[in-house]
Amino acid sequence: MRGIALSGILLGIVMAVGLPGCGPGAGDGEGLLVVRNGTLIDGTGAAPRSNVVLVIKDGRILELGSETDVEIPSNATVIDADGGTILPGLVDTHTHLLNGLLSSTGELSSSSVAYYLESTLDAGITTFRDAGSTVGLSASLSDFRAALDALEVPLPTIVLTGPIIAAEGNLAVRRFADQSVAVADVAAAEAMVNRLLDSGVDQIKIMVDHWESAGGPTPSLTVEQIAAITSAAHERDAWVLAHVTDIADARMAIEGGVDELTHWPGHERLPEDLIQAIVGKDIPVGTTYGIPDVFPFEGDVRRLLDAGGRIVISTDAPGVMPTRDLWREMVRMAQVGMTPMEVIIASTRDAARALGLGDVGTIEAGMVADLVIIDGDPLDDISAIADVTGVVKGGVVAFP
Repeated sequence: MRGIALSGILLGIVMAVGLPGCGPGAGDGEGLLVVRNGTLIDGTGAAPRSNVVLVIKDGRILELGSETDVEIPSNATVIDADGGTILPGLVDTHTHLLNGLLSSTGELSSSSVAYYLESTLDAGITTFRDAGSTVGLSASLSDFRAALDALEVPLPTIVLTGPIIAAEGNLAVRRFADQSVAVADVAAAEAMVNRLLDSGVDQIKIMVDHWESAGGPTPSLTVEQIAAITSAAHERDAWVLAHVTDIADARMAIEGGVDELTHWPGHERLPEDLIQAIVGKDIPVGTTYGIPDVFPFEGDVRRLLDAGGRIVISTDAPGVMPTRDLWREMVRMAQVGMTPMEVIIASTRDAARALGLGDVGTIEAGMVADLVIIDGDPLDDISAIADVTGVVKGGVVAFP
């Protein structure tokens, strides 16, 4: 039924984007909902709690506790977790899903909307960041919000960067023309930040990478341009994330004041001083599934975490099956040094914080009720994360 509703409502609209605080599933659920009979992993790192009861009212968690301590309201709709695990909704910090909603002619493909947005939510991904698209320059974000408000079905929350800011002449501007924009100097960089923020994007993404062409490296943003971008963004309380794929570019990005690195900085052993710089400035580092050249050097994931660093799960989706990329990424990070609990925190609480969302990512009283129920124990086997049996988005049952 949800697929039918989406296709009927959205046909003819340029694009619909769920932005923080907008539309169904952003904390506007009605009535009382109870989730019971499951083991809670709340996303804070606290020990699991068995036989929990969650009482949800108007889209937020009103009360949680044990079966013996929490009274289930007689007028509530009750979801039985059937002994499964209850987790915060999963958060993917790096996708490129929005351009996938468009057909080859640039118009909305309703089948793509259903595939990308509905199946993403059904997979337990209640929030994601689109980190590079044409949105923000080529169309009005107010139109997107209006389209979202017209929907009467739960959709993921989407944090939006709009196009990636890159240096003029950078190969990425040619290769990814549908998701990047070039700036020539410091003034142009500052102006672009303000133009994007004026358009309504949530965060700013930059390209700090010398992309090799047939003639050798192409120009990247300079430290001065990066500093100008971050200064302009921070003046307006906006977060800046940087695409980096090697150690030298990571150093430039950090020197320029960025808030986040969106890829692992290359498949070389991270120097100790770089780790200390990342930790000292509290810069989260994103993972990216399926990119061999930016795969962590053996042992470096553990080194960064043990030093006090933060890792956030990200996929660079869409891939072949974009809605499953996050599951695969979580499994892979467990294989290269993260504990299952660290993987869960990296894909819930810490990921939500990187997106600037303070009321999702953990299951606590007062938080938005974004939940996923899985059949199994992800602390015993992180691959159980793929066995989704239920999703609640903003207090509304989204799946099944």
